[in-house]
This record gives sequence, C-alpha cells and structure tokens, in this order.
Amino acid sequence: MGAALLTPGSLAILRHVFTDEKERARAIGLWSGVSALGLSVGPVLGGPMVDAFGWASVFWINVPIGVLALVLTYRVLPVVAPRERRVDLPGLLLSAGGLGALVYGLVEGPGRGWTDPRVLACGAVAAVLLALFALVELRVAEPMLELRMFGDRVLAGAMLSGLMVSFGMFGALFFLPLMLQGVMHWAPTDAGYAGLPMSGVIVLAAPLSGRLTGRHGPRTPLVLGIALCAAGLGGLSLYSGQAHYWSYAWTLVLLGFGMGLTFTPVSIAVLHRVAPERTGTASATINTLRELGGVLGIAVLGAVLTGRLTSALADSLHRQGLPADGVPHAVSALTGHAAPAAAPAPAPVLAAVDTAFVDALHLALRCGSATLATTAVLVALLLRPTPTAAPARPTTPEPAAAL
Repeated sequence: MGAALLTPGSLAILRHVFTDEKERARAIGLWSGVSALGLSVGPVLGGPMVDAFGWASVFWINVPIGVLALVLTYRVLPVVAPRERRVDLPGLLLSAGGLGALVYGLVEGPGRGWTDPRVLACGAVAAVLLALFALVELRVAEPMLELRMFGDRVLAGAMLSGLMVSFGMFGALFFLPLMLQGVMHWAPTDAGYAGLPMSGVIVLAAPLSGRLTGRHGPRTPLVLGIALCAAGLGGLSLYSGQAHYWSYAWTLVLLGFGMGLTFTPVSIAVLHRVAPERTGTASATINTLRELGGVLGIAVLGAVLTGRLTSALADSLHRQGLPADGVPHAVSALTGHAAPAAAPAPAPVLAAVDTAFVDALHLALRCGSATLATTAVLVALLLRPTPTAAPARPTTPEPAAAL
C-alpha cells in the first residue's frame, strides 16, 4: 500500500517541477538511476545482514530510511494543488480480484496440476473479473486505469516495454540466487555480491538513457535495452551450475545495461504523451504494469521451471531404480510440495535434484529471453517514426483518477 501511494506521486512531481522537456528527461534519468540504486545496495547489504542477523533483519533497514525520507519530504517537496477526484471502487475491486485469482492460479498450477478444479476455477474467475474491469473502465467518468491511453501506439509500446522487461527479467532472475545458494552452495553474502555488476551498470545506464531519449526519442534506447536483456538471459542459460562466476559475469553486465536503458524512456515517453492533469494516472499505470510484469513473470516462468524440474527429476530418479509408484512422492518431497523426509536424501538423489534444477532454470531463462526478443520487435514496430505523425496528446475531457 505504501509503494502504491508513493511511486505515482514521485514521478508526477517531476512533471510539475521540470517544465522543459530536456530538463525533465535528465531529471527522470536521475530519478531512474536513484531508483535503480536500491537494486545495487539491497543485495550488498542484505546478504551480510542475513548471514549476521537472520533473514528478518532485512526488513528493519527500511525503518531509518523511511524516517529520513519523511523528514526530507516535509522539507523539500513542493505542494501541488489538489483536485477533487472520485475513487473508482468497482474498478479497484474487480482488478484486485481478477489479478489475485490469476496469480494464485499460476502459482498453484505446477503443484496441483493445471487440470485441478481450484486452478481452473481461478482462471475462470480471473477471465470474468478482468473482462468486467475493462468494461467498467471504459464507461466510468474517472477510471482508475485509462484504457484509451493504449490506443496511442507510442504509449502502448512504452507500457508494453515496462510490462515485459519486468516479466522477463524479474521472472528469470528471481531464481538465480536459488541456484547460487542451493546448487553452488554460495553464502547469502556472496550471492548478494554476485549481482553487483548488473546493479552497478543499471545505475550508470539509467541517466545515459535519459540523455539518449532526450536527443533521439524513446525508440532506440528501448529496443536496444530490451534486446540486450534478451541476449543476457540467453547467454546466462548456456552455463552450468559448476561454471566459474567470471565466465558468465558478462551476461550480468548485459542485463544491467539493458535494464538501465529501458527504465527512463518508458517514463519519459508516457509523461510526454499525456496531459499534465493525467500525470498521476499515467505514472501509476507505468508502475502498476511493471509490478504486474514482475509478479506474472515469477509465476509464469516459475511454472515453467517447476514443470521441467518435476519431469526431469522424475526421469532421473526412475533411472536410479526408484519404483515407479514412488516417483511422484519423491518428486513432491524434493520440490517442496510435500513435507521432506526426516532422513537426509542420499548423495545421488541430491545430485539429481541439482541437475534437474539447473536444467529447469535454463529453460526458464530461454523462455524469458524469447519473450523479450519478441517484445523488442513489437516495440520497434509500435514506435517506428511516421512522417505525418504529430505530437499526440490524448483528448480526454475529464482528468482520470490516479491509482
């Protein structure tokens, strides 16, 4: 709830403070770089804290940061005149219910089976609620999500970029620390440091992307950034669990540079294409799609990973002589869908688990890479220049309510 209230306002303020487009592009680039700084600092601090104080300690670090942010907010942020807005309660309830059912079904599908009545029911509920949400948003005077924005191909391309970069990157990279710690037996501190090349490059690339967007528009940095992310994920899938870190560190640099290039032009493209009174809605839509992409990426690519892991592990255990009727139970126990056995698993079984997990992670990385490569082509087509195109501003008579 705090993030939902915070993020749209932070980006909307830049629209009001920086009225010159080039200055605004640089400001959004710095905003994106500072936002990405959390990706760099978080793992570096989180790993040692987990080692020294346990996993719960990583939540307490937000307390002093939050207090400092409150003080700075009170002292330096400008006051923007408020406007009367209506809360789109039907849209809120329908979207929350539909997305909740969708994600729950995707998460439970690999464990329960895709034909399980609960999973099928979640899919049906999600389809109905999200369809009703779209109908409601097209009819209400002040929708929570202005669907007409997607009729502008530049806006559609920018929002698609934000959604799918989060889908591919967060969905695939969510599982990388599991391999580092579970298969390669790295300590949490070392696993946190492993992400430094990627996160550090993000911080450097985000302001650079702002300058590129200000000079050449969003198409070049967006397409290049998404393509680099696709190449990075594909390259990472070529390495086994025994690979030396520095042999695949180049893929993390590609991923970081690609992500850094995409953050800023998405925000700039959207804010330049909407009227000032709709900045809050546009900002909220960007960040909602990014968060949604990350959630769906973890769920969908997690389903791909779990399905391949279960299949590969079942085959491996069967080759080791486990009775056929015992394979499902062993697979469920070893993949976390059932209580583990009291006795530790023998070394050949543990090796089979590690091998199956790496194989499944490779498939998830390649699926994420293919998705991003397809997205790069679509974004290049949507954002292609047209000689007769004029700078478009959607003409909605009433300002839409911010999320």
